[in-house]
Amino acid sequence: MPMMKIMVNNNRRTYKFPVPYTLLRLASRLLTSRFVQRKLRKRLDQLNEPADWRAMPGENPDTASNRLKLEVALAILENASTKPALREVIQELQHYKGMALIDVQSQDGRRFRIEL
Repeated sequence: MPMMKIMVNNNRRTYKFPVPYTLLRLASRLLTSRFVQRKLRKRLDQLNEPADWRAMPGENPDTASNRLKLEVALAILENASTKPALREVIQELQHYKGMALIDVQSQDGRRFRIEL
């Protein structure tokens, strides 16, 4: 079964997480589902403030930032081309077995790596 490998290494331990492509496909279907879109829309309505690109006077900037992030995420997920694009990306990633997508190491020795 083809898998994506995620490795997190701090100075003491190394953690490796194999992620099957089946799980990635399932996650993409879930994220682009109407169910998640309705939940995001409901969350935006619960903020009980108009979704605007600017913070309202006297508003906590974190609330405005969270609202903006939800609006952007919802706009991306509601786009009709998102679902097929995610499907194609995951399908194409399977052809590049062994390639490192992300390989980052900090100065204190911590490392994060995603390998196909």
